[in-house]
Amino acid sequence: MTGVRPGEVVSFLFSVIGEGTGLCAAQYGALCADFVKPALLGEVTADAVGTTTVIHTMPAEMLPRQTLVFQAVIRRGPEQTAP
Repeated sequence: MTGVRPGEVVSFLFSVIGEGTGLCAAQYGALCADFVKPALLGEVTADAVGTTTVIHTMPAEMLPRQTLVFQAVIRRGPEQTAP
């Protein structure tokens, strides 16, 4: 992800179920995830130029052709969370 404020923590969420209205979490400024049953993939602190990268190995139990959806969020408080 690029364009993040240096030093901000970016949370990467994912779902194996798919798109839809998901959890609205207070820790993300009440931002609602755009998919069903989101889970945390990882959290990364942005570098000096505002870039974050998360690397994760897919679990062995993944099914062939299974779709995953991802979303990155930044906790900036109410009314300020960046999707």
